[in-house]
Amino acid sequence: MTDNELAASQKVLVEGLAKLDSKLSVLALVALVDEFYTKDERRSHYAEREGLCQQCARSYAAMDAARLKTEPSGSEVPGARDEFNRLKDLKVEADAAYGRFRHDHALIERLIEVKAKLSKGRYES
Repeated sequence: MTDNELAASQKVLVEGLAKLDSKLSVLALVALVDEFYTKDERRSHYAEREGLCQQCARSYAAMDAARLKTEPSGSEVPGARDEFNRLKDLKVEADAAYGRFRHDHALIERLIEVKAKLSKGRYES
């Protein structure tokens, strides 16, 4: 067997082991999550996370809409800067709440990330 043939066969073996490793990592993560959370708790945390993500998105959209009124275009709507600052504070609060969730439930967050990664098709990035 030549060096090129040996390298090619080893490459196939290493790729197979890498796939196996990722699948074993997922199984270990699922087992770890099962150890700390019941199925109902996971559902509750998924719903809580989804609500927090939606709140962040709504806060950002509201802040972004208010930003259009505060651009230095020469004529600013009265009180628009105050409204923008209020909405920015709400966005910061929403982000902080999501950050606390991510910190408090890191396993749930990791599981959601892995699910998203594994659910992508072969050609999606």
